[in-house]
Amino acid sequence: MINLNQIRAKHAFENVAKISNAKKEQNEKFLSLARGLPTMLQQNGLLATWAFFLAKKEDHHQAAAKIILDHLKAYFPQDGHLQNKDFKTFFTEYLTGHLINTNGQLMKMTSEAIVFSGWIKRAAEALCEEG
Repeated sequence: MINLNQIRAKHAFENVAKISNAKKEQNEKFLSLARGLPTMLQQNGLLATWAFFLAKKEDHHQAAAKIILDHLKAYFPQDGHLQNKDFKTFFTEYLTGHLINTNGQLMKMTSEAIVFSGWIKRAAEALCEEG
């Protein structure tokens, strides 16, 4: 039987492996972002972190957001409104819009994003080269 941490680890390592094949400079930027991601989500929450990702146009920010979004789609498959969202509409139409329900869904997503970001950090530390 597969547990939730195995699923999180698999999602994180598979997605970070794709990024780690990029240029060394991109790996270093992603690794730096990944190391701070759990703290960023804990201190700022999912909304503010996502707004930060949207404001930054760099590839490593977009990659981190995509990894988190793909995981949330897999983690919350019952949410049909979430499934058809891309990086930008996840924030503009879902997180800040009327589509997210009011029974604690944002808190649940934030909690899962925080836990999952720890796995992204571990994967980046294992797979992305430093200096």
